[in-house]
Amino acid sequence: MRVTQSMLYRQTLASMQQRQENLVQSQNQIASGVRLLQAKDDPAGMSRVMRNDDRTTELARYSDNIRGVASRLGFAESELDGVTDLIHRGRELMLAGANSTQSDEALNALANEMRSLGSDLLRVANASDGQGKFLFAGQDDDSAPFVNAAGIAYQGASSARQIPIDGQTLVANGIVGDELFLNGPAGDLFAMFGDLADVLETPHPDAATTSQRNSDIAAGLERFDAALGHV
Repeated sequence: MRVTQSMLYRQTLASMQQRQENLVQSQNQIASGVRLLQAKDDPAGMSRVMRNDDRTTELARYSDNIRGVASRLGFAESELDGVTDLIHRGRELMLAGANSTQSDEALNALANEMRSLGSDLLRVANASDGQGKFLFAGQDDDSAPFVNAAGIAYQGASSARQIPIDGQTLVANGIVGDELFLNGPAGDLFAMFGDLADVLETPHPDAATTSQRNSDIAAGLERFDAALGHV
């Protein structure tokens, strides 16, 4: 999905720039004629120049919009790469915890790292674009979208801002945070790390609890896989 969007922005930007160059060239050709030194010399020709001026200004605005959206989504894509890294690391911890030879001390260390990944995820979810605007807050991007108050809560908007990149096309300039971090097939990603940390450090003194723990680890691995697919 992100690759397809990136291609769209590059292609659209190239198209807009080419059209802008063509219009500027036409404008210069018309403006260089002696007959257009004054509007009264050729009202129709001057009218075309003025229309070209307006269209050039419009295309310049669209080009600026495309560059702005591409830059912002570039920041978002970088942060999403960070999310996938955290999920991959969490999956590795679950696999390590599945080893029956792990001591309680080692399992507690794995669980602590798992919870640390959840804290790192919150920092990513509240990342900004370098200009003080939060990437995953939707339209309400002036304040951090996620707060930790007896659980992670989303306080951003339900939709992203739509930016015009030509006369007929609008493109979202971000990703809505609750769709990404709270409502995917793996559920709440923040809670996921905490839940699976609990699984890792749960005592298993007998066959029944060991069997349940192994089942929980398998389910945790599936949850990580679902989270990876979603992100």
